[in-house]
Amino acid sequence: MVIMRPTFASVAGVALLALGLTACDKAGPATGDGGDTDAGVGDMAMNAFTISPPDQVVVVRTGQPAPTLTYTSTFNGQSVPSSFVLDRGELGSLDGQSGVFVAGSFAGKGHVTATYQGMTAATTLTVQQDIAQTGDPAYTGGQQLGGPGGYGGVGGDGPGGPTNGTQDTTLGSTPTPDATVKLLYPYDGTVFPRGLLAPLIMWNPGGHNFDAVRITMQSKSGNYHYVGNFAKPAGGRPFTNLPLPGGTWTQMNFSASGEEVTITLTFAEGTTSYGPYSRKWLIAPATLKGTVYYNSYGTSLLTNYTGKDSQGRYFGGGILGIHPGDTDPVVVAGANSPVNGTGDVTDDSGCRVCHSVSAKGNRLVTALGSNYSRSSTVDLIASSETNLVATSQVAFSALSPDGNWLFSNSYTSANSAPPDTTSRLYDLTTTPPGALATGVNGLPADLQAALPSFSPDGKHVIFNRFGGAGGDGRSLGLIDFDAGSKTFSMLRTAFTPAAGGAVAWPSFFPTSSGAVFEIETDATQYGETRNGNHGKLWWIDLASGMTAALDKLNGVGYLPVGADVPGSGTDHDDDTRLNYEPTANPIASGGFVWVVFTSRRMYGNVATLAPFISDPRAAGYDYKTQYTTKKLWVAALDLNAAPGTDPSHPAFYLPAQEIHAGNARGFWTTEPCRMDNTSCESGDECCGGYCRGGGDGGALTCTSVLPVCAQLSERCNQDSDCCPNIDGAITCVNNLCVQSIAPIP
Repeated sequence: MVIMRPTFASVAGVALLALGLTACDKAGPATGDGGDTDAGVGDMAMNAFTISPPDQVVVVRTGQPAPTLTYTSTFNGQSVPSSFVLDRGELGSLDGQSGVFVAGSFAGKGHVTATYQGMTAATTLTVQQDIAQTGDPAYTGGQQLGGPGGYGGVGGDGPGGPTNGTQDTTLGSTPTPDATVKLLYPYDGTVFPRGLLAPLIMWNPGGHNFDAVRITMQSKSGNYHYVGNFAKPAGGRPFTNLPLPGGTWTQMNFSASGEEVTITLTFAEGTTSYGPYSRKWLIAPATLKGTVYYNSYGTSLLTNYTGKDSQGRYFGGGILGIHPGDTDPVVVAGANSPVNGTGDVTDDSGCRVCHSVSAKGNRLVTALGSNYSRSSTVDLIASSETNLVATSQVAFSALSPDGNWLFSNSYTSANSAPPDTTSRLYDLTTTPPGALATGVNGLPADLQAALPSFSPDGKHVIFNRFGGAGGDGRSLGLIDFDAGSKTFSMLRTAFTPAAGGAVAWPSFFPTSSGAVFEIETDATQYGETRNGNHGKLWWIDLASGMTAALDKLNGVGYLPVGADVPGSGTDHDDDTRLNYEPTANPIASGGFVWVVFTSRRMYGNVATLAPFISDPRAAGYDYKTQYTTKKLWVAALDLNAAPGTDPSHPAFYLPAQEIHAGNARGFWTTEPCRMDNTSCESGDECCGGYCRGGGDGGALTCTSVLPVCAQLSERCNQDSDCCPNIDGAITCVNNLCVQSIAPIP
């Protein structure tokens, strides 16, 4: 996925400087619980164990040396040799014996604890970052377009160069307001997780020809402040977009974790500045991990269609993956088809597009390009593909979280090969995989479940009640499943949309207590994202049955109409109806559910074609030079929102997807677990369930040894297994300790 793991070192291209140390005047020394329990007040005061200096604030400034400070401790008024620990290592390095602290590259507030003969004393330490930057360190002198994912995995014209003295003076002057200038992306109110690639900032310059921009970022706490000046990249194209430097983005979203950040842009045109134009983003206190799998039509990575595009060229389709930190996708399923002596593609055997993926990321099922009525399974760990025994197309079926079971889809489509006539359970552990499961109880013989999905705990299946007794082709259905006995039970209808709507592509939340789904309207063919089909995303609280539209995710109130983007005309008069195929991340992070979905909305001023132009064979559409709007987006939903309310936030473009291709049907899965004694960042990466210090130099490593309590993202069975946390309520969700309340802006 487009995930950058934090490196707790200097940000590239930014010299980090220190400033002086200040102590809060009102704070007194921290005291421990040492001394005789029967001692009086005077004795307790004499025997107080203290750490000094208390409640320090250090400021890192560009161009100055990193600040240092030395901690000491006293007992009974005498200096004693203590051991010191800082609970947030990203703030800097603290020598446990000497007590010397050296500030690092990230801002924030931590706690320093001193320990001596069983007594402890603690104090706060706040590191502030005051950063100035001129030009992106990645700038090479002109426009940079990057690979299949676009520059930096987000597209645009590449990084900005250093500004000159005139531009700096202009950007520092009092700006002139101009309402014709508009920020297009990212949207105001977006919630970003930590660890993603830096976004592309885009704007409509109105009638201006800007030559430089100043970007400021300020966290709500004031601990992080950034000013960057950037000149227009050489190359002659209008200055309408700029990627945030990667190191700056990483520094900001770890420094402002759990906080609201205000981003302000001021533009320079000659000696006049225009602005200010501001947005507020919330940085979630969580790092998203795992791989996103999706299908791509018109990918540049494969050639496997016998038909040709509108320019007379062969093209391809495949299932691609976005791995952590990558700026471009990779082929996961699919290959180049054979060609004859004249270079013509002879068959569609290499094509792989329709698919489903298990939540644990170990198995993928896809339709065969050579015989679209059949399917295969891909072992994502071993990177091997095997044809299924199943004699029907099961690519849109539900896979259990562990990938052992397949519950088949049974809706019919004029544009797809026939699936099972009724839904069945298949065993994917057989050799070859996909034999019809035996000894299955409680599954109605006439059930037609459309576009089903398993819950993260594997105990429920959700779907459209396409047919069979009680089926109407519109409603949201549920059935329970016990894997041990292969028993289904309690078939019921959870929700029926208003007349004219039909439920499609449902997906459970990590808690299994709610689900996100699409409601199709004015659809020409059920389940599709093409041919003029329109859809909006909704959610349901399964306990109460209450539903609500995800208006902020859908874009209500903030998506621009076509007239706001030069060249887009009026084709995008209502992008809020262009949202499809949601899948929830199986792990809750930072108090949020993260939903990846397909949308045909405009992507700022980069992708502005008419919404349903995505087929490379369409007349006049050159998919190699133009940008279809059919892309993957992600939005945060508050994990424990009140039923019937909108828990969503404005969405963001998923970085590292192929920027020219038509992309759809994203699955966000966890990574394969790591064995004991291998490096880790959090417990959800470990087969044993826990990630603790103990490696060389205290490095974090995986372990299966049960600690006193489980930290965030470590294994649990109930809420009481999780350690108390100062950042918010911690609960056990899908056997992981997670922050269950989203931060408040």
